[in-house]
Amino acid sequence: MDLPGVGPIVAARILGETGDVRRFRDHNAYASASGTAPIPASSGEVTRHRVNRGGNRLLNEAIHTIALVQNRGVGPKRPSSSRDEPTARATAKQCAH
Repeated sequence: MDLPGVGPIVAARILGETGDVRRFRDHNAYASASGTAPIPASSGEVTRHRVNRGGNRLLNEAIHTIALVQNRGVGPKRPSSSRDEPTARATAKQCAH
């Protein structure tokens, strides 16, 4: 619950839906079971992946909620965005004075 986006409800959902983590042979098996692993959808020389619609949808929703919150930059580890940095034009105006 120390991560941004992981509150008591999301943490309980992940713990409840995952159960005993030892039942998964590795992180790839967990990703497949939770529906977060991409599915290969290649054809010929084109290599691509598509979204996995299978897996545990409740677990996938909880992980998706965490990803959305962290993508918004909420929390102490907020990534710098382009609007936080001065633009080249604004910097040039400041230097002109």
